[in-house]
Amino acid sequence: MNEQEVRAKCVQLAEMAGGLTVEVKGLVKENEILKDYIDNIAAIIHYQMPLKEQDAWLKSMIKEGYYTVDPEDGCSKLYSMCMCMECLG
Repeated sequence: MNEQEVRAKCVQLAEMAGGLTVEVKGLVKENEILKDYIDNIAAIIHYQMPLKEQDAWLKSMIKEGYYTVDPEDGCSKLYSMCMCMECLG
């Protein structure tokens, strides 16, 4: 490999590293968000908050895509509010 090829390879590696840095920052941010969600549900459980609070947390997890209601369950009034995708809008 000559000097020009080495420099070109260095530029290529630097560009790849820059892309990885952005990706890692995104993962760190998502990890912080997930930690916050876990902290919220832990507090809801610890303080034995009402079902309304639990349902609100669950609704937000469904809307964020972290939990999926089984489509076979359909519209269910087992919760103080329905959690099916139709009712969540």
